Amino acid sequence: MAEREGLGIYQSLKNLGQLIGGEYGERVLYELLQNAHDAIREGRSEDVILKLVIDDADHGDLYVVNGGEGLELRNVQAIRNIAKSTKEIGEGIGNKGIGFRSVEALTDDPRIFSRSGSSSDPRFGGYCFRFARQEEIEARVRASGAEDVAAAVAKSMPRYLAAVPVEDQPEAVLEFAREVYATVVWLPLRSSAAVKLAQAQIEELLRSEVPVLLFLDRIRELKLEVQVAGGAVRRKTLTREVETFAESLAELPGCRLQVAVLSPGRRRWLLVRRVVGSERVLDAVERSIAQEPSLVRWREWNGNAVVSLAVPMSGAGLQAGRLYNFLPMGAESSAPLFGHLDAPFFTAIDRRRAKLDLPLNAELLDAACEAAAAAGLASWLGSCRPSGSGPWRGARSS
Repeated sequence: MAEREGLGIYQSLKNLGQLIGGEYGERVLYELLQNAHDAIREGRSEDVILKLVIDDADHGDLYVVNGGEGLELRNVQAIRNIAKSTKEIGEGIGNKGIGFRSVEALTDDPRIFSRSGSSSDPRFGGYCFRFARQEEIEARVRASGAEDVAAAVAKSMPRYLAAVPVEDQPEAVLEFAREVYATVVWLPLRSSAAVKLAQAQIEELLRSEVPVLLFLDRIRELKLEVQVAGGAVRRKTLTREVETFAESLAELPGCRLQVAVLSPGRRRWLLVRRVVGSERVLDAVERSIAQEPSLVRWREWNGNAVVSLAVPMSGAGLQAGRLYNFLPMGAESSAPLFGHLDAPFFTAIDRRRAKLDLPLNAELLDAACEAAAAAGLASWLGSCRPSGSGPWRGARSS
């Protein structure tokens, strides 16, 4: 009906999806890593794999794999429909429902395999699907009796709206099923440019000195792997574990200390984590809407926000800190301290940068400053207390 009346709805959605995919540019793997993190239930810690297999300069495959539990129907619907996330504002990292469209930069044929719940079957038995090709969409429309618009619908309709079940599971996918992973996103790379882009991004992760897992508390282990035909396999495993917690700081309610240990290197980081109440967040959102009208949706903010500061507990310290939006933002987004600062900032679509004078972002920075001051005061008071007393004890003795 919409196609016959010339409304152009499908074409608009298709153009929007392609535009969004292009906006992510060099951050595709960060978005896919974010999706893998959010697929793990809150309170759990699971493993994630990013594996790139390059057959030649023009052909390759990228696999994004996560543990936990398989997809539910609501997750499938969120992937199919743009800007329809299963996560409420303030829950998890992503909530815009558009991050998966970043795959547009790499592939024309994304495929997803998921186990059924927590099943340990040697093949994926849950939602396993790809998206219909243009000729398949046309055939379906013709079969429905709308032959006069079949070709036009097939040309304009976003493929994500037409999911197609996948029965065949190649050995590379079955290997992950046998290892009891929950979900695999398989991206056959469409061109030499896509191969180069995927390789450049995973190489960046392999050599990055900025700790990717620092604030990703649902990922226990991240395995990075690159296989190039005729060459050696390159692997790197990043791990995150929580070593100690300290009680809430008396100097600031809702603020606590945590020690995280990151490998390789088992470098220990002191995390200062501050809970910011929803009323304060919502007030800042209201003051920000005039500058960023899209923040209207953030009026639905659910729960509290968390801001975190991280400083290394050994070595020479950092020469420069980085802002995080759960994952590291762009190199141009430096933190205003010699440490890393994480908060649910309102950012550009690719999360590389944020307007720090936006009232919401400024409020989150203020909350981080309050947390830093409270931690510093606790440290100073702790140095005056008998050994073994006070909330700072676990961090100081580590």
